[in-house]
Amino acid sequence: GSTKEVPIAQTLPVNAGDAQDMDDLTQLQYLDEPNILNALKRRYAEDKIYTYTGAILIVVNPWKQLPHLYSPDSMQRYQSISADRLPPH
Repeated sequence: GSTKEVPIAQTLPVNAGDAQDMDDLTQLQYLDEPNILNALKRRYAEDKIYTYTGAILIVVNPWKQLPHLYSPDSMQRYQSISADRLPPH
């Protein structure tokens, strides 16, 4: 790899590496466009297409079937338990 020096004024803060594990982006330390997009990209890579931002649900189209999200068991779980107690869906 190569190294490039960038003036500090041209840099932005970055969230810790576990940001993709957060179901709600309001938990991010730095909630700005680059960090939101990075978190969504990392979650998408793990087929986590649903992400909360407070009361807002963000969905990224997976362009493929994700049967585990819509199985009868999954649907039953979300019908019987409050949505805020389960991962975004």
